[in-house]
Amino acid sequence: MFVEDEQSQKPAESVKKEPIPAAPPVAPTTTPVIPASTDVDSKLVEHLERKINEANLPGPDYLELLQAAEQMKMYIPDETTRLKAAFGSIQGLDPRMTKEVVLSSIDTYLGVLEAERGKAKLRIEKLRKETVEDKTEELNATNLRIEQLREELKTLTDKSIDLNAEIQKNTAEMSAFETRTNATIDKVVNRLNDDKVRLTQIL
Repeated sequence: MFVEDEQSQKPAESVKKEPIPAAPPVAPTTTPVIPASTDVDSKLVEHLERKINEANLPGPDYLELLQAAEQMKMYIPDETTRLKAAFGSIQGLDPRMTKEVVLSSIDTYLGVLEAERGKAKLRIEKLRKETVEDKTEELNATNLRIEQLREELKTLTDKSIDLNAEIQKNTAEMSAFETRTNATIDKVVNRLNDDKVRLTQIL
């Protein structure tokens, strides 16, 4: 999509000396391919190319210039010469083609890309909230709940220990109380039985 810089460019005079082939019939404009690299999302590249193509301005501009230059590649290997030749050919067919039009159209397409960057930023922020920020809040809430449960567990454990000690104490006391109660009742019962025997003999 971008014009490559060449370290060795031919002087402007050489451009005039080379025959400039007539511009081939203009086909439907296709967005120039954006070179992909290892850190580039190829699907996003295709999406951006499609958006630029959809925003293609009427009349010849940057996109038509690159397309014409691409079609001349087999005839003019030197890129600088090729771009100048393509520009001259298109301008010969349509005087509206000027340097200002080319540069202005690039600004328009840069605006399209920045608009897509804005949309992508909104999507990224939404995903970051859902996958990172919300999950972080959930993690913090979970950790807080764990601490609360630990405190609750400690409280319940202490209560369990206290209840167990109280149960053992109460069990011993109830056993002693039961023994004492039975002994007391037995003593009174025995006394009454003794009185019954004695009175039976006396009376």
